[in-house]
Amino acid sequence: MKTVFKNKPFFYVLLGYISSLILYNIFLGITTKNYLALLPIAIQSVLLFLMLTYNKYARIALIWWTTIFQIIGFSLILMGSLLSLAGYAHKVTPVNKIIISSIELVIGITILTFLYKTVKVEWPARNNFQNTVDTQTAENG
Repeated sequence: MKTVFKNKPFFYVLLGYISSLILYNIFLGITTKNYLALLPIAIQSVLLFLMLTYNKYARIALIWWTTIFQIIGFSLILMGSLLSLAGYAHKVTPVNKIIISSIELVIGITILTFLYKTVKVEWPARNNFQNTVDTQTAENG
């Protein structure tokens, strides 16, 4: 079994997006000396490895990553920012945080939509005996 990306531009855009997130997390980890940045780096590196090897688990891993970290995560950030903006918190929320969270949420929904529509897991042919029987049956009518 292997994962097949039917839309090659989507494959390369997703590859670039995950790579840029890895680079951003590396930069953030180095500048802030925060070792928790290693967690998203590890997760995104595994995703890149699965994508580049067309592993059979690449599709499900991408779906879970997009759902949990892109959609649910940024939805929670967006809701918290909006509640803070509405006055339910004692600190001021910058508007750029709301804009970035909204953009990331739209990106996550777009990725998930393309994953469901264009990424498939191909199963190998059953066996040669079954294929020969099928072709003989088709020939004999």
